[in-house]
Amino acid sequence: MLCILLNMKNIIYIFIFVLIYSCSSSTKAIDYSKAPEWVRNHPISQSHYLGVGVSKKQRGIDYRKQAQSNAYEEISSEISVSISSNSILKQQDNNGKFKEMFTAFSKTYTRNELKGCKKVSHWENKDEYWAYYKLSKAEVEKHKQTAIEDALISLEQAIIYDDKNEYTNAISSYSMAISVIKPYLGQRLKAKYKGVTVFLGQFIIDKFRNLISSINLEHNQSELKFINFQLIPEIEISLTRNGKKIRNVPLKVTSNVFKYKGNFRFDSNGKVTLPKVRANTFKFSIRTTLSVDIDEMIDETVSDDLVKELLKSYKTSFLELKYILDVDDIGEPVKKTKNNVTKNKIYTNSKINSGLKRTRVSLKTQEANKVIDASSVFTDDGLNKKTGKAVLKNNNKCLLANSTDEHLLIKSIKEESFEDDKLAVAKMGLANKNKCFTTRTIKRILLLFSFEETKLVFLKYAYSFTSDKNNYYTLTSSLTFSSSKKELTTFINNH
Repeated sequence: MLCILLNMKNIIYIFIFVLIYSCSSSTKAIDYSKAPEWVRNHPISQSHYLGVGVSKKQRGIDYRKQAQSNAYEEISSEISVSISSNSILKQQDNNGKFKEMFTAFSKTYTRNELKGCKKVSHWENKDEYWAYYKLSKAEVEKHKQTAIEDALISLEQAIIYDDKNEYTNAISSYSMAISVIKPYLGQRLKAKYKGVTVFLGQFIIDKFRNLISSINLEHNQSELKFINFQLIPEIEISLTRNGKKIRNVPLKVTSNVFKYKGNFRFDSNGKVTLPKVRANTFKFSIRTTLSVDIDEMIDETVSDDLVKELLKSYKTSFLELKYILDVDDIGEPVKKTKNNVTKNKIYTNSKINSGLKRTRVSLKTQEANKVIDASSVFTDDGLNKKTGKAVLKNNNKCLLANSTDEHLLIKSIKEESFEDDKLAVAKMGLANKNKCFTTRTIKRILLLFSFEETKLVFLKYAYSFTSDKNNYYTLTSSLTFSSSKKELTTFINNH
């Protein structure tokens, strides 16, 4: 038994010894005493970028190519510089797409530059493979200087076009100047221009920005007015720069209401005419923005996607047209139509932004008992201004609004920001529709108002345009104060 224990103890000692030996041999330091100097100490050079790469010799890995890749990576990091505050790239901090595109391009460009690398030497032992490469600094600088010279040529041509007001050619030449220095957009690229040292990239961009921001857009109308759901007149837009006409340039039209169709381009006289367009809205003001369509011009003249993204980030000058609802209190005579429909112009007073403005409203009427009588012009309390009496107590005298009517009315009210404007649009919408609405719809509209006073005014006004007046008392629950509920109940009982 004792012999068995002694043998087992010896076996354990042998196992521990083997384990310690195997561990010590696996962590045994590699002997570099016979390695070349560039392996033991990283080389330094004033004339070349140097890269030393090493790779473990492992099964299934091309360790020679891996060592070369590591050496290239070292050279790449050595020739790259930190982004300068004077660079174009620094200005594009908020343009994530541009930065992403530039990063991808830089990697491609660097790989092409590294094709000029030359292998100096290699060394290996049983565990590792080392590779040593170099890239001429003079060659890299030569490429940069060539790019600067090409950019200066394009810049000079762009300025000539710029001075002649040849807008499209100037944009094309400025973009070409940027394209050739594209690899250096993150650097402070210094250059001499007419004896003065400039940061070339920024200098080109400043010229481009001045070109697109110094234009002047004007229109030929003395005042800009519109009538709801009617056509506005044609308007002529002219484009000049430094007092000179600019020709053959596209115009961009952006409006929150007007639906302009087709493409617009300034003619040989630097003019373009916007056609008549309908003001399909209950709004009291309409904004239309006009600008030279720089994006379209860039797409037409620039082929490089990165340069396109850069140039499109700078915005051109614009002209904002603010159309105001036509205020006119002169009625027009009634006109009969073939379908026995009478078109009558009615003018009502609407309280807008705490000021009394006269708003012209167009209504259609029929002699049948389906549509609201157009002669009824209502006060805030829903009374006929002429008779002082309530109208439309008989539900059969109105045509019930459909879901589309309700949707458009509610949408128009939501688009307004101020309470008074919401109320005015709601009133105008009820009158313009010439139809009756259910108490359910009136309640939905009521939810768009914030103040009790506004809700009460609207409820009194909307009563005359309601189809199911017998249910109107249920809307008192939408009011907060007991005094308001009592006032509405009294109003309903008296009408």
